[in-house]
Amino acid sequence: MVVSAKCVTAVAVALASIGSASFAETPMSKARAAALRECNAKAEKYSMIAWQSEQLHVYRSCMFAHGQME
Repeated sequence: MVVSAKCVTAVAVALASIGSASFAETPMSKARAAALRECNAKAEKYSMIAWQSEQLHVYRSCMFAHGQME
C-alpha cells in the first residue's frame, strides 16, 4: 500500500493540532459556574424522555435569564 504525501501531511497536522493551545481549558467565571449549577438543577427535574423538550427550554431560559450562553 502506498501512502501519499498529502495523507502523511494531514495526519501530521492533525497530531500537531491536538497538542496546541486551542485545546487548552480556559478558566470559567464564577457567575457562569453558578448559572450552570442553578440551571442544570432546574432542568434535571424534566429528565424523562417525554419531557426532553421542556428540559431544554427550562435550561435555555435559565441561562438566558443569567445572561449566559448555553
